[in-house]
Amino acid sequence: MQAILYSKNSRSGVRIATVPRPSLMSTQYDPTSTGVIRFWHFRIIELISTFMSYCMCLLRRLLPSIPGPYGEIADRQWVLCRVYCGGVNPVDAKFLYGDKLPHFLLPLVKWFVEGRICGIDFSGVVVEAPSDCGYAPGDAVFGTIPPFCGSFAEYVRAPTDFISHKPRNVSFVEASALPLVALTTMQAFDDNNLKIGQHVLILGASGGTGHIAVQIAKTKGARVTAVAGSRNVDFVKDLGADNVIAYDGSEDVLQALQTITSRHGPFDLVFDAVSSHDPRDASFAYESRIRNLRPPLLSGMYIFIGGVPKDWVFAHLKRFLGVDCFSSGRQLFWVRFPDSAKRLNSLRRFCEAKQIKVKIANCVPFTEEGVQEAFRLQMNRRVVGKIVIKIATGIE
Repeated sequence: MQAILYSKNSRSGVRIATVPRPSLMSTQYDPTSTGVIRFWHFRIIELISTFMSYCMCLLRRLLPSIPGPYGEIADRQWVLCRVYCGGVNPVDAKFLYGDKLPHFLLPLVKWFVEGRICGIDFSGVVVEAPSDCGYAPGDAVFGTIPPFCGSFAEYVRAPTDFISHKPRNVSFVEASALPLVALTTMQAFDDNNLKIGQHVLILGASGGTGHIAVQIAKTKGARVTAVAGSRNVDFVKDLGADNVIAYDGSEDVLQALQTITSRHGPFDLVFDAVSSHDPRDASFAYESRIRNLRPPLLSGMYIFIGGVPKDWVFAHLKRFLGVDCFSSGRQLFWVRFPDSAKRLNSLRRFCEAKQIKVKIANCVPFTEEGVQEAFRLQMNRRVVGKIVIKIATGIE
């Protein structure tokens, strides 16, 4: 089958190649490179992952407060799917870990993901499934693929707890754009108990994650104040935001936020879909500016989905050991894929009830040039909505 692979020798970082088609029995870390070093490299990763899972299972029995490790799901089942479309996310264009480590380590990151299939989000059709897994050949599905396994391929082996049936009123293109951004938002809001009537501030409200966050917050009955570019103000208002502030408009953002909070109370939650360790974000410094204002604009948690390497170290400690090193009132939120089918089912119902609609910024073909263009657009950070790769022809 054809797949898009990470390539450290390509100027764009990706290449298209023919790789073995997966089966229901294929392992999670089958290497696509034939080099002996790389073969054993991924075999070692597989062994470490298995060992850590067993150790964490043992620790959870002894210390129930420790969170479950990545991939720890009892009796996991898998289905083989024909991929129709793949949704593009910033993490795809950043080599999975390029946004979590110092920039000088990027060559090491590229070596680590060399030969791995790109992509996390997908939509498609089941072609092979166990008889008792809840899916049958021909079922239209959407969801995610475990990192390093990759969704930008003609076929994928998907865990059943990572997918759901596709919403009936949503195209394959739209369905492929939803999973990662919706799961991130739904988990972050649920973990912080966002309730009816609470006030939430969403930064980066027109982007891939932000525009879904606005809609999910509204499904929870929250009051939404959003920050976006001036050319996207009307778009964000149409999503349901109660107040929209243009960060590049004539009005000072902080003054506008002060005015809004004086009328409707401080924010119970800030969802920052902008900040990261990218130098281009330094000029905004939303968190410090919001926290330093008096009277306070924020009474609850400040959630960000991108951060400096130290924040990612803290996030890993919290995820795998249950140790929270973040200062009070702040959290780098990191999406959890295992057992995400329940939330994907909720997302399907929201879509079918027309409460959530994804904006497709661009569709690109399943070619090296198409994926290169998708990554280029994604890294420009001016995308309104999501970018999708059409992997199967004739699909809407």
